[in-house]
Amino acid sequence: MPSPWPASTLADLARTRLRIENGQVVAIEADDDHLPVIFNWRQNPTRFAVRSPWPDDTPEGPWTGLPMDSAEEWVAEWGGFLSEELSNGLVRWGLRTPRDGYVELNHPPPAEPSGFSVTDLPPGLGAGIRLTLQGLDIAAGRRASWNGHLLAWLRAVEHTTDARTLGHAVVTREPDHPHTARLTALGTVPGAPAELAAHLVVRAQLEAADAGATHLVTALPGPIPHFPTTPGDRTLPTDHLPTDPSPAPDPSPAAYPGPPPR
Repeated sequence: MPSPWPASTLADLARTRLRIENGQVVAIEADDDHLPVIFNWRQNPTRFAVRSPWPDDTPEGPWTGLPMDSAEEWVAEWGGFLSEELSNGLVRWGLRTPRDGYVELNHPPPAEPSGFSVTDLPPGLGAGIRLTLQGLDIAAGRRASWNGHLLAWLRAVEHTTDARTLGHAVVTREPDHPHTARLTALGTVPGAPAELAAHLVVRAQLEAADAGATHLVTALPGPIPHFPTTPGDRTLPTDHLPTDPSPAPDPSPAAYPGPPPR
């Protein structure tokens, strides 16, 4: 059913009123069926978009589901919904579909729970000690913390009552190469799920991209999931993500993305 408000009115309101925390709206391009909001996210080199269907003749708020009495009210609802989705990690765990000049984000289809989440390691000495208790080497993470090069220290946690640590990854900045990040450490405990290392690598890619890096490199020995098998420094572009199945979103989405952006 047709919207009670012209598409041009909704698009104009969205252009003047939509704001994204940690991001910047680049364009609002109304089409026949949707209102796409195209935006930059943090320092990520990939441009993203989320599309909302037009309201029907009895419009309800996309966030609350309550009846909407004006176009201004509906746009405000859409802005609140978009902000909540992004703050809950949509860029990390959303299904990615390449479009002309941007990547569209959508909710992924339901998936079997993975049994673990990948989160940021909490600050403080105690968190590092818990990693060592599981037999993980924290030297790279501590060194990067001390010298100021730490970009992200990630921890995989089992979905059990004791939240056992299953693995970790350390991502560091390359001071002389601002668009490059380095996977400095990657480790899992005995008995961890076989796919865990691959999930840690993808989360490392996402963290590197959000910090403005276009490439993630590593010189870690042995085969590293998703990296080439060539000797020396191996490189992954941060805008081309693997297409492996993702774990279901949870309160701290580990985030396995969908198809590659380009």
